[in-house]
Amino acid sequence: MPPPNRVGFLYSGSQQSLKGQFAAFQSLLPAGIHLIPHPVNNDYSQLLPGAQGLLNNNVGVLVAAGGPVSAFAAKQATAQQANPTSVVFTSVTDPVGSQLYTAGGNLTGVAGMTTELDAARLRILQELNRVLKDEEQVRHDFRDATKTVVPYEDTVEYRPT
Repeated sequence: MPPPNRVGFLYSGSQQSLKGQFAAFQSLLPAGIHLIPHPVNNDYSQLLPGAQGLLNNNVGVLVAAGGPVSAFAAKQATAQQANPTSVVFTSVTDPVGSQLYTAGGNLTGVAGMTTELDAARLRILQELNRVLKDEEQVRHDFRDATKTVVPYEDTVEYRPT
């Protein structure tokens, strides 16, 4: 079993785009944990070899960041191990439906299931659009009404158009 003080960080993006994510992640780790980054600079064909390289460095945990492509590469790399290394993936839309996560497996992570809310968001936008159109119509009607107010002797009389 690898020492738990080494964490591999597989990332599908570039070293430059990793900088903020990596620094934030590293700041949360306890003292004595060595973080080993491996960005592949958007060359997804290098994710599996990168994951295998991190595993060969005896990491105790493998973090797969940068979407499902990194997570699937980590899953494939650890599937070849007799005693699979634990993998933590960052936001994946549906890890259960995509069979990335299985109960009792070595992968866990964050499910970013925002697409399920798209229909509700569209309904809210449609309602907001209707309300705004109604409000604009009221403003338009009010402007038209105020244009037809004319003085009549000593009083003001409203004459609808």
